Amino acid sequence: MFNIGAFITFLTDVIIPDEPGFIVGPISWVLGIILNFVFNLVYIFTENLSLGITIIVVTIIARFLMLPLAFKQQKSMVVMRKIQPEIKKIQDKYKDDMADPEVKRKMNTEMQKLYSKHNYNPLSGCLPLIIQLPIFIALYYIMQNSYAFIDTINDSYSEISSVVIQNVADDREEDLKIIEQMDNVTVIKQKGEDERTAEENKTIEEYERKYGNIDALRQKFPALREDDLNKMTEDEKNSLTNYYKEHKYIFWARDFYRNELYKMIPEDMKNPEPDSDVEEFDISKPEHMAKAFDKFSLDKWGRIKNVFEDEKINQNLEKKENIEDFGIGINLTEIAGFGFPGIVITLLSGITTFLSSWLMMRKNKNMGGAAQSQQKIMMITMPLIMAWITSTLPCGVGLYWITSNVFMIVQQQALNKYYENKLELEASKSKNVIEEVPEKRNRKSKR
Repeated sequence: MFNIGAFITFLTDVIIPDEPGFIVGPISWVLGIILNFVFNLVYIFTENLSLGITIIVVTIIARFLMLPLAFKQQKSMVVMRKIQPEIKKIQDKYKDDMADPEVKRKMNTEMQKLYSKHNYNPLSGCLPLIIQLPIFIALYYIMQNSYAFIDTINDSYSEISSVVIQNVADDREEDLKIIEQMDNVTVIKQKGEDERTAEENKTIEEYERKYGNIDALRQKFPALREDDLNKMTEDEKNSLTNYYKEHKYIFWARDFYRNELYKMIPEDMKNPEPDSDVEEFDISKPEHMAKAFDKFSLDKWGRIKNVFEDEKINQNLEKKENIEDFGIGINLTEIAGFGFPGIVITLLSGITTFLSSWLMMRKNKNMGGAAQSQQKIMMITMPLIMAWITSTLPCGVGLYWITSNVFMIVQQQALNKYYENKLELEASKSKNVIEEVPEKRNRKSKR
């Protein structure tokens, strides 16, 4: 019995592991170079939909390169349909004694002779899928780390990082000055009122007027949130709100490290191994920020825009959205899922897989017995499996699978027609030769 759950687990945990490994890693690197090259050509003509167009073009190129294998696969399938009646005869011949190993061996020997006679290899249909699988997985890693493979996206992240880092650094510098002032006021307050100079009293007044009890409030409310505001008095709220507005970059940085944005940092950079080459995450390093930015969802980017309000950030985010968007809000670097609009990719992935299987089965309708039943099961289960897998991957991977399926559907129809005509022509020639031989013998006997 075909276990769908076990197959999905095998694909998601074994075939698509957390790291690319020594096989998929080099494929990701080569495919990344090709993607970046094609992307740069597409980007000359259009910024909008450029990543989607690139994936479609690269998929078509990959399918064209696999055409020699597709020719063999399709020819093999046509031959299989032609010899199916003979296969059934052999199976019927031995079906009553299949429990006997010797009988089973004889049947397999006859099957091998039949395959050899018609130059048919049962495994030839698997090779295109085996080659396609590493490309599928490699594209998954590329979509997860698009900035590392697409130079234009990396450039945008670098510019955004430079603005964020500079603002946080400036805010931190200002924050240190305030802390210095606070320490200075604390020392002055330790003196008696009659011991302070007029200038020292003025320093205390200016500090308290500007910051009040901000040092205590900062300890009590390290990040400004809605529930914190509800707990504050009006004076505390005004003091902290004003301070937050003046030093919002420092608050953002603290929130980045302490709260939900911290989840965006790659795990190996949070607590790297002592002997590892990976550095611990540092908000002041652009290359580190790029790794975190690559995991940001649209709402996280919205927060960056709201906090920093910088034209350079807005321009680069607009560029990034134009590149990664594929219409109706589909972002090719985000997980497809079952919510709108990503579900469009999930559904199309399942539908095109079904169409490809259905067209193949329609051609193989003469197959009987267990083979036909198995094919029917696969026709139903494979689209569901691929829809489920696609829903857990970035939309760009789903676009690759959809494009590949559409190409394969067209390819199947064209090659089926070609090989059926070719085999019919060969069969016709063979028949003519067989008919000509007796005629020649009759002529000779008459002479």
